[in-house]
Amino acid sequence: MPKPFASVLVDTYNHERFIEQAIVSVLEQDFPACDREIIVVDDGSTDRTPEIVRKFEPRLRLLRKTNGGQASAFNAGIPECKGEIIAFLDGDDWWAGRKLARVAQAMVEEPAVGIVGHGIITVHRDLREQIEILREGFRFQANTVEGARLFRRRGAFLGTSRMTLRAELLRRIGTVPEAIEIQADEYLFTLAAVLEGALILPVDTCEVSCAAARDARHRATSASHGHRLYRTLRRSTPPDPGRWLALGDDQDGVETHGDFAPGRFGFPQRFQTADLAGSFGDDAAGLL
Repeated sequence: MPKPFASVLVDTYNHERFIEQAIVSVLEQDFPACDREIIVVDDGSTDRTPEIVRKFEPRLRLLRKTNGGQASAFNAGIPECKGEIIAFLDGDDWWAGRKLARVAQAMVEEPAVGIVGHGIITVHRDLREQIEILREGFRFQANTVEGARLFRRRGAFLGTSRMTLRAELLRRIGTVPEAIEIQADEYLFTLAAVLEGALILPVDTCEVSCAAARDARHRATSASHGHRLYRTLRRSTPPDPGRWLALGDDQDGVETHGDFAPGRFGFPQRFQTADLAGSFGDDAAGLL
């Protein structure tokens, strides 16, 4: 079967230190350029992010908007995507070279799957690598109590830069409530996993996440945000007390994930850990 046309949707806000690496990681994918498009939504950056993104035109489309948060960035970008599948990427993350090919192939081989995720390598401020990857693939759907329990254990593998959804499923989900200014990805991947099957790919597909940027960005995140997200999700789906109890509203998030496979991966040299120190700079709090 032919591989689906893929849209890569990059959401970014003040990521001048990382956005070039994010875009290059997409351009260097082992995936034909004729079979994909790249759309970058700049959520009102006040730094050099738009200037850096424009260097890559016309290989991508830049959409600029006033600052409104991640949900508003998704709502601006998703309707502009022409792909049958949409792969999301935060502007301060980047992908392993075979990621897009692997997720596209998974979508072809698993027609009942609506969302595909994978592992993550988080690079901390001190350049330690935290690797969270499943040894074997994993499939589930969160439309039963048991499925919701599995989602609670494995949902962390479906974050923004890990998740690829079918465009048809995103149309079913509809607009993301813009009250969710951060972690709007949780809204999308939770509803996606309830509505259709979810597949987590094993060790050889992952993303790199710059934890220094993420720590600064999420410093203001609190339990109240989690409860707002939970309430929004409950309003968006049919009532099922057992399933929502299994998903949990106590913010007992996944701190550690079982079945990790530690080790190094074949990223381009520019993305190796030793080369990240200059990207972080001395003041991680100043990244945003």
